[in-house]
Amino acid sequence: MAEFFVSEDPRGSERGGLSSQKSLRLDVYTTTLLVVIHKPPSNQSLIEMCPGCSRVKFQGIVFAVIFCCSSPVAVAETISSFFVDLGADVTVRGVTRLPDGTAMVVGYTGDFEQAKFFEIAPNGAEFTSVELAGLGGRSVATAVSANGEYIVGYSQSPGSADVGEGTVWTRSTNWSAMGVGLDGLLFPSSVVSDVASNGVAAGDEDGARGAFSWSPTNGRTSLESRFGNGGAIAVSDDGRLFAGLGSLTFGVASPLLWAGSGMEVLAHPDLAAVVRDMSDNGVYISGFSETFDPFIFQTFTNAALWVDSDRRVTENQSAADYEFMYLLDMDGDPFQGEVTTVSDNGYAFGGSPEGAFIWHESFDGVRLLDEWLITEHGISLPTNPTNVTDVFFDGQNLNLAVEGSGYFISTNVAAIPEPSVAVLLIACTALISFRRLAMV
Repeated sequence: MAEFFVSEDPRGSERGGLSSQKSLRLDVYTTTLLVVIHKPPSNQSLIEMCPGCSRVKFQGIVFAVIFCCSSPVAVAETISSFFVDLGADVTVRGVTRLPDGTAMVVGYTGDFEQAKFFEIAPNGAEFTSVELAGLGGRSVATAVSANGEYIVGYSQSPGSADVGEGTVWTRSTNWSAMGVGLDGLLFPSSVVSDVASNGVAAGDEDGARGAFSWSPTNGRTSLESRFGNGGAIAVSDDGRLFAGLGSLTFGVASPLLWAGSGMEVLAHPDLAAVVRDMSDNGVYISGFSETFDPFIFQTFTNAALWVDSDRRVTENQSAADYEFMYLLDMDGDPFQGEVTTVSDNGYAFGGSPEGAFIWHESFDGVRLLDEWLITEHGISLPTNPTNVTDVFFDGQNLNLAVEGSGYFISTNVAAIPEPSVAVLLIACTALISFRRLAMV
């Protein structure tokens, strides 16, 4: 006799949510193993088969019939989809997932007052928080490197104006703060927006009047932004590519790429366009474009991506390798919103007047995040998600930093074999007979 578990009718708690389980019993008479898996939505994946009892766990609805014997079968393990509410007073800005499954989320509490990071257990059952001391005043954490070794942001320091001075916190120094320096006569300030695993960071200075890169060995280096206006917003995880924006003509925002050949403008068809993020692998750049309708005198913000045409970044990467695309709604029209972040596997997230959204090329159009979470993962958040500020794909799970409260969400999007019915037949040496399934 064997049994497997399915999650059904999950309910989120105040601080987090996991799926409840029901047990389904299957009486089996066999000396062989036959597994028939009917393909569910993208997240409904096999979690584990336990040796001896041949117990199989799934996340989602009932979609499989399992015939098995006591022979152990090794199946890759995953973690069920879940969310953690870090608190309504927490603004989440960056996220990563470490090899041991621990998640790191960075941001701040209060009104831009205290930078913090959170470490969340692999199953989401508990978390701890650590305050990051700034350079003398209030502080904000904006991003964390993929390997969890660097956190960046800004904090007030002696002599700084506006937001303060760009700040780097490193694990190797027990998260002590290091300033990247100040520039500007009117607003001596700087901000670090993103950081790679080797410590190379992207930022802007003097109130977005100049873009720069920073590294632990070379310090701050100015990046060309033509008329002196602009900022570097994102960096690839190898530290080679930077994306950002600048005002190149009459103060109109232009999306920029800095690669080996220097500064280049990313092509787009509209009046203006803005970069918000770059995937760690450099294949995707997210943002939005703006169109103006003179008949109704209204500007529209269109969710957009720049995508490397062959999904591969080379040593000679340039702006010409990227193709501009609108994200479309279910009716085939440009979706109104901003793509704030994008994952290595092409899942785009952002905010809109309708709330947080998600897009993937396999979808028929943009989907609202709360609908996708409920439909595909059985996750119902206590409050409506308004925006996704960062995403990290660990090879199996999409790890999200989500506003609406201080949410961390982990969703399993591991690939399910094609076609829609996959059959695994192992040493089929005997006929299989079974009795009617019964709920326990």
